[in-house]
Amino acid sequence: AGAFDPAELARLTWRLDPSLPAYTSLVPAQVARMLDDPAGFEALRAYEAVLLGGARTPAPMLERLRAAQVAAIPTYGMTETSGGMVYDGYPLDHVGVTVLEPDANGVGRLALTGATLARGYLGDEAATRERFVDGMHVTGDLGRVRDDGAVEVIGRLDDVVQVGGVNVAVAAVEDLLLRACDDACVLVADDEAWGSRLSAYVVGGPSDDDLAALVADALGRPAVPRSWTRLDAIPHLPNGKPDRDTLRALG
Repeated sequence: AGAFDPAELARLTWRLDPSLPAYTSLVPAQVARMLDDPAGFEALRAYEAVLLGGARTPAPMLERLRAAQVAAIPTYGMTETSGGMVYDGYPLDHVGVTVLEPDANGVGRLALTGATLARGYLGDEAATRERFVDGMHVTGDLGRVRDDGAVEVIGRLDDVVQVGGVNVAVAAVEDLLLRACDDACVLVADDEAWGSRLSAYVVGGPSDDDLAALVADALGRPAVPRSWTRLDAIPHLPNGKPDRDTLRALG
């Protein structure tokens, strides 16, 4: 498959029958490219709804979309759930969301119930026993359920790493940098002394020192990336997600 082309999607959008409601589903990285393309930006506003899935939608992106009057709807689901089970924060009817072993802030591992769940993994009984428990699919995601019933997905379980004995949510660091820069991606590597170390790849924005201070003030010193790489653009895979392997190869 070729690389995602915002201009091509925009061209196809305007070929749709304007008398009928139109919907599209994109990953956040694709939406970011649409927002940076004038034709793509206008095309997004033509849809009755733009479903965001495949990855967590950064808060700054969602704010930008809604300020631009794009009908953006974050979704949450996965292959094991036959697609989205949570739309705009709220579970569909007959979908249950349980937080397993929540901490003091109500954050824990998310487990899902509903009629669209898979029965397990073909040919992998061990994984089935681990992930399908008492009628629930135990996900690899961390989150909480607010008092109003809305589900807040914090990030992947393996997205929370220990740096010097302190838990650091990599997604929170990335969100912060995305607010301050044109684009950003944060990678994690093992570190013998600290457990894990973060590396930031950024496009535009303030100086490295200013970004480090921003992260330290908001999330604490352990969350500050150990290295900063300046790029003209973040490389992306054909599906629009950041090409993390290419970034790692940059060193």
